[in-house]
Parts: sequence; C-alpha cells; structure tokens
Amino acid sequence: MREAPNQLFYAVIMPEFKSPTPFWLDVAAVVALGGAIILLFYLRSVASAASRQRADRRADKCGPLSTVERMLTIFASLDARRGGG
Repeated sequence: MREAPNQLFYAVIMPEFKSPTPFWLDVAAVVALGGAIILLFYLRSVASAASRQRADRRADKCGPLSTVERMLTIFASLDARRGGG
C-alpha cells in the first residue's frame, strides 16, 4: 500500500522514535548545528564589515558627503551595475 506524499514527507523529515534518544546525541546535534549557524552569521558579518569599509574608502576619496548624498551615490552605483537608467 502506498503512503500519501505528506505522510512520506513527515516520515523522512520528522521520524517517530519509539524510545528517547540519548542525551549526548541531543547535545552533539545542538553543538554541530549551532556551530554551523554561528559560522554562517560570522562570515556574513565579516563580509558586511568589509563592504562598509570599501564604501567608506570610496566616499573618503570623493570628499565629505552627507549621509543622504552617500546613500544616493551607493544606490546610483548599484543601479548602474544592474543596467538601470
């Protein structure tokens, strides 16, 4: 007999265990997955900081700009990269 697709999905993604898993296995899963997520956030923050530094260096070369002028310059450069008019 064939199972409905949504039942198969739950059986694969969220299996039902008859006995509770060992505590060390729960801790290992949290450490492994938590470390991966923290690494992703860290890499994104480093890339964001580097991008901000590049934008600040470009703005320093142009002379003093107000925050609004700096934002408009960044938006115009992004628009030009995308080929907008």
